[in-house]
Amino acid sequence: MTNFILIGVVIVFTVLSQLVLKYGQHTFYYPANFSSSELIKMTGLNLTNWYVIGCIVLTLAAGLAWLLVIQNMPLSRAYPLMSLNYVAIYILSWILFSEPISIPSLIGMGLVVFGTGLLGFK
Repeated sequence: MTNFILIGVVIVFTVLSQLVLKYGQHTFYYPANFSSSELIKMTGLNLTNWYVIGCIVLTLAAGLAWLLVIQNMPLSRAYPLMSLNYVAIYILSWILFSEPISIPSLIGMGLVVFGTGLLGFK
Protein backbone atom coordinates (compact mmCIF):
# COMPACT_ATOMS: atom_id res chain seq x y z
CA MET A 1 0.00 0.00 0.00
CA THR A 2 2.84 2.40 0.83
CA ASN A 3 4.28 1.92 -2.67
CA PHE A 4 0.99 2.97 -4.25
CA ILE A 5 0.88 6.06 -2.05
CA LEU A 6 4.43 6.89 -3.13
CA ILE A 7 3.48 6.39 -6.78
CA GLY A 8 0.58 8.77 -6.16
CA VAL A 9 3.05 11.30 -4.76
CA VAL A 10 5.26 10.89 -7.84
CA ILE A 11 2.27 11.42 -10.12
CA VAL A 12 1.07 14.49 -8.19
CA PHE A 13 4.52 16.12 -8.21
CA THR A 14 5.11 15.28 -11.88
CA VAL A 15 1.73 16.64 -12.95
CA LEU A 16 2.10 19.77 -10.82
CA SER A 17 5.54 20.45 -12.29
CA GLN A 18 4.12 20.40 -15.81
CA LEU A 19 1.14 22.55 -14.88
CA VAL A 20 3.42 25.13 -13.26
CA LEU A 21 5.57 25.19 -16.39
CA LYS A 22 2.52 25.60 -18.63
CA TYR A 23 1.03 28.29 -16.42
CA GLY A 24 4.27 30.27 -16.49
CA GLN A 25 5.14 29.73 -20.14
CA HIS A 26 4.20 33.32 -21.00
CA THR A 27 7.03 34.54 -18.74
CA PHE A 28 9.86 32.59 -20.41
CA TYR A 29 12.50 34.39 -22.41
CA TYR A 30 12.96 33.22 -25.99
CA PRO A 31 15.82 34.83 -27.92
CA ALA A 32 15.21 36.38 -31.30
CA ASN A 33 18.38 34.71 -32.54
CA PHE A 34 20.50 31.96 -31.09
CA SER A 35 23.82 33.68 -30.64
CA SER A 36 25.99 32.67 -27.70
CA SER A 37 25.20 35.87 -25.81
CA GLU A 38 21.45 35.37 -26.32
CA LEU A 39 21.69 31.75 -25.16
CA ILE A 40 23.52 32.86 -22.01
CA LYS A 41 20.89 35.55 -21.41
CA MET A 42 18.09 33.03 -22.00
CA THR A 43 19.64 30.54 -19.58
CA GLY A 44 20.12 33.16 -16.86
CA LEU A 45 16.64 34.64 -17.17
CA ASN A 46 14.84 31.31 -17.40
CA LEU A 47 16.77 29.68 -14.54
CA THR A 48 15.79 32.56 -12.26
CA ASN A 49 12.15 32.40 -13.35
CA TRP A 50 9.96 31.27 -10.43
CA TYR A 51 7.89 29.01 -12.65
CA VAL A 52 11.01 27.21 -13.87
CA ILE A 53 12.34 26.97 -10.32
CA GLY A 54 9.00 25.58 -9.15
CA CYS A 55 9.03 23.02 -11.95
CA ILE A 56 12.60 21.96 -11.07
CA VAL A 57 11.78 21.60 -7.36
CA LEU A 58 8.61 19.59 -8.06
CA THR A 59 10.43 17.39 -10.56
CA LEU A 60 13.22 16.79 -8.04
CA ALA A 61 10.66 15.83 -5.38
CA ALA A 62 9.01 13.45 -7.86
CA GLY A 63 12.40 11.92 -8.65
CA LEU A 64 13.19 11.36 -4.98
CA ALA A 65 9.81 9.72 -4.39
CA TRP A 66 10.37 7.60 -7.50
CA LEU A 67 13.67 6.36 -6.05
CA LEU A 68 11.76 5.10 -3.02
CA VAL A 69 9.20 3.41 -5.24
CA ILE A 70 11.70 1.49 -7.37
CA GLN A 71 13.66 0.40 -4.31
CA ASN A 72 10.60 -1.41 -2.99
CA MET A 73 8.62 -2.42 -6.06
CA PRO A 74 9.46 -4.16 -9.34
CA LEU A 75 9.96 -1.60 -12.09
CA SER A 76 7.76 -3.63 -14.43
CA ARG A 77 4.89 -3.15 -11.99
CA ALA A 78 5.55 0.46 -10.96
CA TYR A 79 6.32 2.07 -14.31
CA PRO A 80 2.99 1.37 -16.04
CA LEU A 81 1.26 3.32 -13.27
CA MET A 82 3.14 6.41 -14.39
CA SER A 83 0.95 6.46 -17.50
CA LEU A 84 -1.75 7.89 -15.24
CA ASN A 85 0.20 11.15 -15.62
CA TYR A 86 -1.24 11.41 -19.14
CA VAL A 87 -4.77 11.09 -17.89
CA ALA A 88 -4.28 13.64 -15.09
CA ILE A 89 -2.59 16.15 -17.41
CA TYR A 90 -5.29 15.77 -20.05
CA ILE A 91 -8.12 16.36 -17.60
CA LEU A 92 -6.40 19.21 -15.74
CA SER A 93 -5.40 20.90 -19.02
CA TRP A 94 -9.05 20.88 -20.00
CA ILE A 95 -10.14 22.29 -16.61
CA LEU A 96 -7.35 24.83 -16.03
CA PHE A 97 -6.41 25.93 -19.55
CA SER A 98 -9.63 25.23 -21.47
CA GLU A 99 -7.77 22.93 -23.83
CA PRO A 100 -10.06 20.92 -26.10
CA ILE A 101 -11.25 17.44 -25.19
CA SER A 102 -12.52 14.90 -27.72
CA ILE A 103 -14.28 11.55 -27.78
CA PRO A 104 -11.28 9.74 -29.34
CA SER A 105 -9.06 11.18 -26.60
CA LEU A 106 -11.49 10.06 -23.91
CA ILE A 107 -11.50 6.57 -25.41
CA GLY A 108 -7.69 6.66 -25.45
CA MET A 109 -7.60 7.67 -21.78
CA GLY A 110 -9.95 4.81 -20.97
CA LEU A 111 -7.59 2.43 -22.75
CA VAL A 112 -4.63 3.86 -20.84
CA VAL A 113 -6.40 3.30 -17.53
CA PHE A 114 -7.46 -0.20 -18.59
CA GLY A 115 -3.95 -1.05 -19.79
CA THR A 116 -2.43 0.36 -16.63
CA GLY A 117 -4.69 -1.90 -14.63
CA LEU A 118 -3.59 -4.91 -16.64
CA LEU A 119 0.12 -4.11 -16.37
CA GLY A 120 0.40 -2.55 -12.93
CA PHE A 121 -1.85 -4.69 -10.84
CA LYS A 122 -0.60 -8.22 -11.59
